[in-house]
Amino acid sequence: MLLSGTYSLQWYAKRSRGLKPKSVLQELDPLRERARTMQAELDARKEHVTRLEEEKPRSQERNNQLLIKDSRYVCPSVHCA
Repeated sequence: MLLSGTYSLQWYAKRSRGLKPKSVLQELDPLRERARTMQAELDARKEHVTRLEEEKPRSQERNNQLLIKDSRYVCPSVHCA
């Protein structure tokens, strides 16, 4: 019995009546492993974003310097600026 993409409480209640604690724990093991994996991926992505944010000002400054250098090379006269 699905309600908007999720199982209803009644479905879980009916299902849980027939389950034994050992089988419930066995079903939880893959979910726990998936949660650990997803948490590790989230942590890695957060770390990557942090490094990118730290690197951003340096990259912007380097790009600005290259643009200034390039504009001098392409148009060295005063009236081109």
